[in-house]
Amino acid sequence: MGCFTAQLIFGFRPQGEKDVEHHMKQFTDNREIAENVIAVKPKFKLGEIEGILVGPLENFEPDLVILIVDSGQSLPLIEAYGIATGKDLSFRNGVSSALCSYGAVVSYQTKKPNL
Repeated sequence: MGCFTAQLIFGFRPQGEKDVEHHMKQFTDNREIAENVIAVKPKFKLGEIEGILVGPLENFEPDLVILIVDSGQSLPLIEAYGIATGKDLSFRNGVSSALCSYGAVVSYQTKKPNL
């Protein structure tokens, strides 16, 4: 997996000093904030999942489907979820890791859509 932070998020490697340094270079010069940003990101435990399989939906039964859409495309999807389930949605987001942490991990763990 090419993305260094995604390796941590998906539980493929333990957290290390390089993670803090990376976040300090990209987002803040404050070490405590960098550590907190890493700490609050949703992630899998080390070794919790074995890997990620990506492919056409007709080839296997997925545990998660990720759609890359714009705001105009997302509204009908959100409304369709509400109509199908009778439930509303709340969304969770944070600094970086939008697709892996706040997209894949949150949706996988809650079994609900997330933006």
